[in-house]
Amino acid sequence: MLHCGGLSTSMPTWWSLIMSQSQAKIAGNFYDQTFGIGGVVTFPIDNVAASDFPQAIATLPQNKLLMVTTGDDTSLKMVRLNEDGSLDSSFASGGSVVVPTSRIGYFYANSLDLLPDDKFLVSGAINNTVAIVRQVKDGAPDPSFGDNNDGQVSYNVYNFLDSNSYPGASFHSSEAEGEQVDKSTGYSSGVRGVATALDGQIVLTRTIKVGASDFRVIVIRLSENGSLDETFGGKGYVFIASASSEERFSRGVLLQQDGKVLVFFTYNRYVHVIRYNQDGSVDISYGDKGTGIVTIPSINLSSTLTSMALKPDGGVVAAGDNASDSGRSTLLVSLTSDGSFSKDFNDGQPALSVYSGYPNNVVKSLALQDDGRILVGLAVFVGDSRELVNLVARYLPDGSFDTTFGGGKGFIAFDATEGFFTSLAVLPDHRVVFCGYGRVSGLAGHVVRCLA
Repeated sequence: MLHCGGLSTSMPTWWSLIMSQSQAKIAGNFYDQTFGIGGVVTFPIDNVAASDFPQAIATLPQNKLLMVTTGDDTSLKMVRLNEDGSLDSSFASGGSVVVPTSRIGYFYANSLDLLPDDKFLVSGAINNTVAIVRQVKDGAPDPSFGDNNDGQVSYNVYNFLDSNSYPGASFHSSEAEGEQVDKSTGYSSGVRGVATALDGQIVLTRTIKVGASDFRVIVIRLSENGSLDETFGGKGYVFIASASSEERFSRGVLLQQDGKVLVFFTYNRYVHVIRYNQDGSVDISYGDKGTGIVTIPSINLSSTLTSMALKPDGGVVAAGDNASDSGRSTLLVSLTSDGSFSKDFNDGQPALSVYSGYPNNVVKSLALQDDGRILVGLAVFVGDSRELVNLVARYLPDGSFDTTFGGGKGFIAFDATEGFFTSLAVLPDHRVVFCGYGRVSGLAGHVVRCLA
């Protein structure tokens, strides 16, 4: 069942507020009936269990889909679906394969990256360790990646800190960081912690807790084989500098085609974007007053950006949350390649979206269409309840709602009891795919495909 609301597309000049006016059911023909059963694939199917919950999804040639799932048996699995939603029997063993973690151990996967040579990268974290696995096209471990040529790489927090100076330091894992998936609530953020380059370089950003209220953001660059790239910062990593020990939290990273690195982080209630040169120095040509940093102030309690994408012109579109006394709304930002606000997006200012009936929403994923339209996937709470609904909204390049989407209303909400949103992708023909898990008769993973 779907719910839609009418949307106002008027855009005030500063922090525009977009309100849905009402909820209305729309016809089920929004679903792509050629996919699964009525547009939905619900696990179990064949060798994929109901408890294999999709955490990240990507599109492949021939409109196939690739997902990384987490299971009750603490295993990670890659699953590939055909265009019709059936398991792709040409992939691995009947359409799925266990992600190799024998040496580095299980971790919470929250990122899936497709590489130009048809390989793919799965990454995440657990406790004091960040982990990355690279697999080849058929799902086998990539022997050219990792110290043991087993496709596995992991780094402990003390690869970057002195254990005597910072006893008890750890990579920060919380719902806000999105590194740990709580299957009882599904409430986690879609933090984009990894980016890849055409030459095989990998950039990660994480938050390290070094004290009770001292959280620091680290940016790590790896070479194609998974080793630290010491041409970046002299050691393969840099910390975002700050004059104080106030809390700083990593929110995401993007890697430009020229090798420069964009890092999103929060500090002192504000969202910031910093750009690094290829050698790890701050790019002072970017952002405010030669600092290399763009600051996006919060107008309420706090703001964050958790999902972002590069535009073809080198700019950035990002989405996240803005917290206020009345709830949590959606924040959208568009920046140019030099770090200024895009003047063709909401008159050069960030925008806020609020959906009637959903006073609290958490952005989980963002995707850009080739025509510049912006897709945002969210987990939203229904009214004042704790019932979660998966919601997908589409915006025009200027930041206004796209009223050609979702039955003319600009967004759709997938109404499933305890429906937890995890990831979103868009096909070349602009059909939308999102995944997550919901409780109908017990928790079960699902994938939904919608018409453009």
